[in-house]
Amino acid sequence: MAAYEDRAGTRIDAWDTLDARVAWRPVSSLFDGLRVEVAVQNLLDEAPPFYDSPTGFGFDAGQASLLGRVVSLQLIKRW
Repeated sequence: MAAYEDRAGTRIDAWDTLDARVAWRPVSSLFDGLRVEVAVQNLLDEAPPFYDSPTGFGFDAGQASLLGRVVSLQLIKRW
């Protein structure tokens, strides 16, 4: 996300994160239609830029997240 300004003209720094996803499909007929996927959001665990918001959160909740690194695992079976 590039740097931007809020409605009052306050500059909010850019928040660039690295996201990744890896998927694997077994080739065995026993596991036909199966896919395993691992995804990571904010791989480097970058904190959002500070923003003195009126809500008191200290960051722009509409553009950033305090969750930090998020890892998910999906197991998908197509019939």
